[in-house]
Formats: sequence, structure tokens, C-alpha cells
Amino acid sequence: MVAAILVLVLSVTGIALNHTEALKLDESPLRNQWLLSLYGVEAPEITSYAFGEQYLSHLGGDYLYLNSDELAYCRGHFAGVVSITGLWIAGCGDELILMTDDGEIVERIGSVYQLPTSLTRIGRCGESLCFEAGAQRYIGDVDQLAWRPVDKGESDWSQSVTSPETIRKALVEQYQGEAISWERVMLDMHSGRILSGFGVALMDLAAIGLILLSISGFTLWYQGRRR
Repeated sequence: MVAAILVLVLSVTGIALNHTEALKLDESPLRNQWLLSLYGVEAPEITSYAFGEQYLSHLGGDYLYLNSDELAYCRGHFAGVVSITGLWIAGCGDELILMTDDGEIVERIGSVYQLPTSLTRIGRCGESLCFEAGAQRYIGDVDQLAWRPVDKGESDWSQSVTSPETIRKALVEQYQGEAISWERVMLDMHSGRILSGFGVALMDLAAIGLILLSISGFTLWYQGRRR
């Protein structure tokens, strides 16, 4: 019975591989999260903030995404985004990114402008930009490029939100890419390599089991024929 199950796997994957072009297996990227995890491809941790009626997201890598489109380089912790004096300001690691309402990059302000490093939060203190870097809070003036440390007080910090499922799905697909196709999955299932060394050993045992079944079946048939 064990051999029969493995024979079914070999047969189904073998038929699929014989019709790769017709089934377009080589053009169909793998999207099943459980199977992707077997290849070491995990789903990203998506951090999103409201950007007007749109969403600005970070996947833990080096880029910001406006809805599902790559927008700007953003290395490090994504601290949030806030609207100040007609501009959107996003905090990324050790820099501030100034953008228009449609996501056009206006300016990038980093350590060369004496910006405190390791931003953890960004928000509004009244009508002014404020942010935290380490354990210190600052009031920022992006026009004068001045950063004034202040004592902790009342602030309206940027809060992360959950973006729509369609956007999250598109971001996950972009992050995971199309490197692994269903043809690759069928090949690895056929050989057992999808389960690494254990899968190869299992398919070898299945082959040995089939050999034994063939020999014993032929022997029984031959003995019955002689009788």
C-alpha cells in the first residue's frame, strides 16, 4: 500500500512533466505558501501606513511600496509617514523621505544634514514634525534642516494599519518573485528532492518495493501456471 501511494505520486508527476508545455508549468510561478516554505521562501512581514487614501508599505527589505508599486529605497526600520505643510514625510532608518501626494520624491534628508540616526517613530507635535531616535524626542524643521531635542510630551504618532488584502497579496507575490515554477515542484516531487535527503531515500525505498513486488508477483504467477 505504501508503494502504491508513492507510485501514484510518480505517475501523476510524470504525466504532468510529459505535458509541461501544454499545462504551462514552466510559466506558472508557485504561490502556495506551504510549498514555498519547503524551499525556504517565507512570506514577508508587511508594515503599512495610510498615505492619504492610499497605502505606503515596507516588507522588511530595502524598499517602500505605494499600494503595490515599488516607490523608493528605504533601508532599515520603517518608522511611519506623516503629512506636514503639504508634503508627506516618511521615516526610514537613518533618513527622512519627503514626497508629494502622488508619491513623487522631493528630497531625502539623512545624516549629512545632521539628522539623528535610528528613527523609531515619526508623527506630529502640534503643527510640527516630531520623531524619536533612540530614547530622545526631536522637533524637526525640514525647511531649515534643524532638529531640536525636546522633553517627552503630547504627540500624534503615525500608526500602522492593515492594507487591503488585494494589496497585501500583490506585495507578497512581488517579494517572493517567480524563481520557483510548478515545473520545478513537479520535478522535485518526482525525484523526492522536495523533502531533501529524506524524500530521495523514500523514493529509493519505493523503487526497491516495486522491484520486490514485481519479482514476487512474477514468481506467484509462474508457480500458478506450472500447477
